[in-house]
Amino acid sequence: MTVRLDLPKDVEQRLLAEVKAGRHESVEEAILERLSRRDEADLLATIEPADLRADLERAWTDREDAVDGNVVFDRIAQKSATFKAQGK
Repeated sequence: MTVRLDLPKDVEQRLLAEVKAGRHESVEEAILERLSRRDEADLLATIEPADLRADLERAWTDREDAVDGNVVFDRIAQKSATFKAQGK
C-alpha cells in the first residue's frame, strides 16, 4: 500500500535529520519506527495503575531470585575473557 503524507516542514526536517545522522535508512523507516513506538505507548496505557503498582511492589519486595551485581559483572568479565582468548 502506498500512502502520501504532507508533513509539516519542521517534522519533515527532523525526520530528514534522523536519516542523515544514520539512525534510519529512509524517511519511511523513521515514520514506521515512530508509529511502532506509538503502539507500544498505547499498550502501556492499557495497564491499570493499581496493577502496575502491585507488580512493582511485588518485584521490589520479593528479592528471592535477585543476584548480587558484583557476581553478575564477574560472570560477564569471565565470559568476555574466554571469548577474547578464543578470538571471538
